[in-house]
Amino acid sequence: MPRKNEEKTTKAPAKKPASSGSSSSAVSDALLEMQQTGGNQQALSMLSTVPATATPSANTFSVSSEGFQYQLPQAPLIQEFNRDLLSGYSHAPSASDRERFPHLNQEESGRRSAELRDPSDRAALVKEARNQGRAHSYVRLDAASPTVPGRKHRLGRMQGKSQRGQEKEQHFYDNGGKFTPYPREADHLQSMTSSSTSRQDVWKALDAVNRGEQVPEGFEGHERELMSVPTITNLSEVQRSPLMGAASNMEIANQAHTSGTPRPFEEAFGNSEEREVKKKRKRKTEDDGSDSEDSKTKAFNFPGSISSTGAGAVHQFQAVEDSIMRGEMSDESVSKRVKRAPEAGTVKEARDFAVKKKKALLNTFQDRLQMTDISYAQSEPTGEDREQATLMRLRSGLRRNALPQMGLLRGGLRTLEKSSASSCSSSSEEKTPLEAFDPGEEVEFEDEEFLPPENELEEDSEDESEPVDEEEEMDEEEIEEKK
Repeated sequence: MPRKNEEKTTKAPAKKPASSGSSSSAVSDALLEMQQTGGNQQALSMLSTVPATATPSANTFSVSSEGFQYQLPQAPLIQEFNRDLLSGYSHAPSASDRERFPHLNQEESGRRSAELRDPSDRAALVKEARNQGRAHSYVRLDAASPTVPGRKHRLGRMQGKSQRGQEKEQHFYDNGGKFTPYPREADHLQSMTSSSTSRQDVWKALDAVNRGEQVPEGFEGHERELMSVPTITNLSEVQRSPLMGAASNMEIANQAHTSGTPRPFEEAFGNSEEREVKKKRKRKTEDDGSDSEDSKTKAFNFPGSISSTGAGAVHQFQAVEDSIMRGEMSDESVSKRVKRAPEAGTVKEARDFAVKKKKALLNTFQDRLQMTDISYAQSEPTGEDREQATLMRLRSGLRRNALPQMGLLRGGLRTLEKSSASSCSSSSEEKTPLEAFDPGEEVEFEDEEFLPPENELEEDSEDESEPVDEEEEMDEEEIEEKK
């Protein structure tokens, strides 16, 4: 068991990542070190035992097991989780190291090409982009087919924008050169269901591919579609907000492992409607030379339960994240931080979306905590040890269902589901000593303020805009495919 809080006096400075070795081991070793130091030590004292019949207090998560009920304050738990994410990326190697990552720095027809082989490659590309202000001009993304030797899938590209004021923006475009809104991904996933393939089967397949695992049997023909979602959530979106990407991963894992009925894809990824967009332009008319008003229709995306979905998602989630990191959990605190609306929307609507995102985020965390098996921890002899063991188990469950997909935690770890929950791994129902999940003793260290720099909390451009000159920006081969 970890030492009690009052006994933690040893300070362990963070170690620098090794200069050599595989990308996956470098990232996982760095995160293992972070886990052993315990992250935010203050969190170890935030869990409290309450009567089993007690009503959950405001702004707390509630978890029950073996006749015990625990309450955890929402803001400190998410703050700690977010610091873990940022610490993980601070230790991750960068894809700009060409000697370590030659497969992420290939060239084809004068354009950069990155072959994704492991989730740790996602972390390396994100680290590079965060170091450079997300200013990749062009990176084509490929991945080898796990089922057909020698075959490569073109997953699309990440591309920066050259317009004034958007030099640090970057979008993901699919293999046809189109911006990829999430409702389209929901349609892809829904098309995989059939009389013999349930919705949860598809969620499990998506979660497996998201973790870098083998495509499940029966989904070999949908490899590219399944790979596209992890590419967006763990590369493009994470560069703007690691917490947003991690929460998206966790929601996908929740739907894959739930013992209840998983959400419809449209409810998770959001839906869209056509809206008219009016723009004033200076034009000389035959009458009086006054301004004329042009209009066009645009697909406007509504958010789902996945954090990164919806028009203007990045700006809205930034309002949620800023509020939580300041310990302010009210709807008013989130709303006042939303300053603009996405195209074809209103500011009031954007504020409502932000509040919805906050509630969806809290539900995602609550669902994951309730799904985590903490029964083993209840066998501890004292109340203090039981609380610490329970908290460690809950923290490990959060990490295991969000960080491996980002390349910040080694793969193959069980998701710690309760035995009543359906899981991708039958071994998840076994009870294993706690030390197997969080090795090492808890030691105190000088915790830094891991808030993102200002330039990484900039205005987003998740809005569904097309590239300015799509044909010009695409490879010749992509243009031929489109024709």
